[in-house]
Amino acid sequence: MQNTPSASAHRKIDKKLGQLLVEKGRITGEQLIRAIQSQRALGGRIGTCLLEMEVLGEDELLQALEEQLRVSSAGVDELRVIDASVLNLVPGKMAARFEAVPFAADDKELHIATLHVRHLAFLDELRYLTNRTVVPHIANEVRIFEALQKHYRVELPKRYGHLLDRLNRTRYMWDESAKVLLGAESPVDWTDPDEAFGERSPAARAAAGKSTPRSSNPSQGTAGVSPSNASAVPQSRRRASGADTWPAGVLSLDQVDRLLENEGDPQRVAEAVVRFAAQSFTRTALFKVQKNNVYGWLARGEGIDRKLFMALELSLGEPSLFLNLAKGTTQYLGPLPPMPIHRRMACAWGGDFPSECLMLPIRVREHLVSVLYGDRGPLGLLGVDVEVFQRLRDRASEALELCVLRKKIKTA
Repeated sequence: MQNTPSASAHRKIDKKLGQLLVEKGRITGEQLIRAIQSQRALGGRIGTCLLEMEVLGEDELLQALEEQLRVSSAGVDELRVIDASVLNLVPGKMAARFEAVPFAADDKELHIATLHVRHLAFLDELRYLTNRTVVPHIANEVRIFEALQKHYRVELPKRYGHLLDRLNRTRYMWDESAKVLLGAESPVDWTDPDEAFGERSPAARAAAGKSTPRSSNPSQGTAGVSPSNASAVPQSRRRASGADTWPAGVLSLDQVDRLLENEGDPQRVAEAVVRFAAQSFTRTALFKVQKNNVYGWLARGEGIDRKLFMALELSLGEPSLFLNLAKGTTQYLGPLPPMPIHRRMACAWGGDFPSECLMLPIRVREHLVSVLYGDRGPLGLLGVDVEVFQRLRDRASEALELCVLRKKIKTA
């Protein structure tokens, strides 16, 4: 009968994901029951619950979803960097409503990552809107929400934020094979954004080399910067630790936006960002990223020794939250892990580790050029509006890109 193959195919597609994973031996029946209980209590997809339980890997989940639904998948790399012309094909409200992110397109086809690969009404609506054949790809639920936040500024539920932090640390910071590769090649492809700041002078490099000795022994690497050597930092770098020249009083985000609108000096951009962030954090720091290193740029707050901070030079070749951000993480919110790089950083304010910190990457055309850091010591970050600082990050990114363009024009 002609209908039999179609019915059989639908039965195969309709097999529950949990059942498929148990049959394949990827999880146990007991683990599936626990995941179902978690899903009933918290909601979300069963795959997300299994990821939270740490009984299934992200790649394993994606492979199982492909097997279940018989469609191609969209992974982390496809969703991290997406051309604006592709994103503009699907309105943000529509993307959020259907939990779908376009990631590739040509004149005939539009490829989307979605949780609803068989939502025919949505696919037809999208086909009509874009005048293209729509090719759906299944994706991990938490990566869909990550992409919606990054590309369409859709609010990320706190539950998924915590899971993303762990997945990204696992994927980039704790991967042993990645650590081996980092010794042979830079983890970041650097081009023009580095020109916004210029190269550090030989004197600055020498001062930082004396202040932050490298050691193959992690326990020796936590010593941080020597106060006696901090004075060797050139005046050109110490200038950033002085008082800024912005108007007195509380600085609003709209004021920052207006101040940075035509700003061509990266130092002034840094001063505005730190001045605004310091109104909410006990400690605020801005780091400069060049080549394969992270440098202390500007800092304010309780206990900060600005000379020690300015002499900081940290390597992206070592595991750290900076490496995680360099590899594409959109933000970090949580405890500061007691790792060698973080200990050297904490030496600039006396060595204590905050209960929570916020770290936001500032990028110019997808290249990491700076990192904004903030904490409130033992108080945690409850009540801090992270979205405000995401907007600040975006404004800083635009301002630093303007600095790059202006420098190119002057040197052309």
